Amino acid sequence: MISLPLILGFIIDGLSVTANQKNVEEAEENAKLKAIDMNRQVERNLKIEIKNFMERNPL
Repeated sequence: MISLPLILGFIIDGLSVTANQKNVEEAEENAKLKAIDMNRQVERNLKIEIKNFMERNPL
């Protein structure tokens, strides 16, 4: 017969893997959102730089 500690070990290990997977997925989602935010900021800065360049150098 399989011992109770072995069964509990499998259950705890399974829960640990599930919790770790959720943490990884959450970190991945946060990284994606941060990258999107950074990209938007770069685009805003680029537009500002282009506008400033055009004001300093009229045609």
